[in-house]
Amino acid sequence: NWCSVNWYCTTIVKCADENQELPLFKRISFVKDKELKYTDWGWNFDPKGLRLAMREFMFRYGNVPVCISEIGWSEKEEVVDGKIHDVDRIDYIEKHVEQLDLALADGVNIVGMNLWSFQDLLSVGDGENKRYGLVYVDFQDNSRRRIKKDSFTYYQELIKKH
Repeated sequence: NWCSVNWYCTTIVKCADENQELPLFKRISFVKDKELKYTDWGWNFDPKGLRLAMREFMFRYGNVPVCISEIGWSEKEEVVDGKIHDVDRIDYIEKHVEQLDLALADGVNIVGMNLWSFQDLLSVGDGENKRYGLVYVDFQDNSRRRIKKDSFTYYQELIKKH
């Protein structure tokens, strides 16, 4: 047995209405943490939250192997001199891997991590504006030209290292 978990960000909520008759999502409101960086779509950059979530997972379910099946950072990007410099995505990957290393040291049985996604794709809610991938896809070009982003090279080196 093993478990798969998707991770993008933490969600911080506070009680907005104490009426227990209302569904949970009608009783809470979302809170932005001023200490965290956010995407244009409101998702935050919280690598320590990932470690805490993995520790909570271990506390609840024991030493079950867990794979992070999706993890990633979305942003708007543009080609500059034929390149994509996605420094926030690199920082996101680096900091989250550091926290996964610490979670492993805490005893969490993490067996893998898969980025979302290898190349840009159409977002269900945000179309072509939200970019996730390590490879840029030019949606305006009929050939769908691909450009390796800086994060592609970073991730390639990270895999070689580990």
